[in-house]
Parts: sequence; structure tokens; C-alpha cells
Amino acid sequence: MIYTDNKTVMTKNGFFNPLWPAPKNISAVFSEKPLEIPEVPDQLSENNSTSLNESQLIQNAEQKFCQNLGLPNPPTWIHQVHQATVKRFPTKEKSILADGCITSEPKTPCAVSVADCLPVLLTCRRGKEVAAVHAGWRGLLAGVIPNTLLSFHTPPEEIIAWIGPHISQTHYPVGESLRNRFLALNSVNEACFKLIKGNWHLNLALCATMQLKTLGMSEIYTDARCTFDNTQNFFSHRRRDSEGRMAAIIWIN
Repeated sequence: MIYTDNKTVMTKNGFFNPLWPAPKNISAVFSEKPLEIPEVPDQLSENNSTSLNESQLIQNAEQKFCQNLGLPNPPTWIHQVHQATVKRFPTKEKSILADGCITSEPKTPCAVSVADCLPVLLTCRRGKEVAAVHAGWRGLLAGVIPNTLLSFHTPPEEIIAWIGPHISQTHYPVGESLRNRFLALNSVNEACFKLIKGNWHLNLALCATMQLKTLGMSEIYTDARCTFDNTQNFFSHRRRDSEGRMAAIIWIN
């Protein structure tokens, strides 16, 4: 299922709930521009009072952000590096370099931040596991989608996915060399590219969907609204009008 218009999605207080048939014990949200993700420091400098004051402001902002979204606990934000690492939560790691996270623990939110790249949320039909994935072209090439599915204790045919708002193919020109890398990975990726005014354009969502289906999934829901076009609701890295990010968050109740 693919939907593309704002009227289909009900936004309230700066966020909306994805349209997909997730189990009743699964909650998911996607934040929009009014609820910009608060900055979260990696470490606190106990010897610096200014840093402590700033940190308190940041923590207050994060607490308000979580309250607005109705989160059971603050997310453990991963440091996204456009690769294929997937971490299982909870973890004792303090600085997590990853582009995917997964959990089977209730009230443990999995979250990713985006501003053109794909946010992908996944859950099994029994509601026992959830995952969040950040996937741009680098992550799709590196294998973050397959790595996430392999991290599930559930077979792919029992998993459903939601792909959130992202940059559309129309606004995502790429070079010939990048196209060749995708074709070298799998020749079927040719379907993900379109020649527009002499330049190749990549369809990120189609590429992710094809990877999910190749791995055995069949139930995939896509919010095809373009982050670049939709200036009112979404941040966009390529639009270069802000450094803000949206959050895609999922958890087990």
C-alpha cells in the first residue's frame, strides 16, 4: 500500500501515527517540523558548569519531546553513520554507531532520525519484536535492510514494514557511477532509476521495497510524501533550509 497525500494522514500536535496494520500492542509515531528532535549530548563535562546548564536544558527539551509523543521512555538515539550495523536494545553501550536498532523488550523505543533518507519501521505480526532503520543510498548498498531482518527472531514472511516520508525520485538526482554500484549489487535495481532531463534519479523507497520482498516480506506500507516538496511538514537535507530532523519511533507496549 502506498499513500501520497496529507489528507490521508491525521497529524496531531506535530506528529502522526503510521497507517499500517501493526498489532494492538505496538505503537509508532513520526514527528514533523513542529517537534524537532532535541539535541542529545554524548557526554557531560562535570567540570564545566556551562555544559551542565546546557545539558539540563537539553534534557528538559528531550523530556518534553517524549511527553508530546507519548513515549514510555526516552529513546536511545543511535549515531547514524550510513552503514549496515544494527544494534539490539537494551544495550550498555553509551555511544552507539548504527543505522538500525531492534528490541523485544516492552517500553524500549527504537528510533531513527531522518531528513530525506528512508525511515523504516518493522514489527512482527505477533507484536514480539520491533525495529527502526535509517536507510539512505549508502545504507541500502551496505545492507542495512537485510541486516535488520536477520536480526529478527521472526521469519521475514511474518514481519510487516512501514516506510515513512522521504525524498522523492524527482528530487533525488545521482551520478552514473552510483547507479552502476546498485546494478553491480543486483541487476534488478535498474528499476529504481529513472532518467530525468539527462540525469539519473534514484527511487529510495522502491529499492528498499525490492530488498524487503527479495528477503521474503510481502506486507509493506509506504508513506510516499516527499520531504523535499513538503516544506510545511518536513525537514529536508537537500532543501538546505534547516538542520532539523524528523523522528520515526516504534515500541512494544
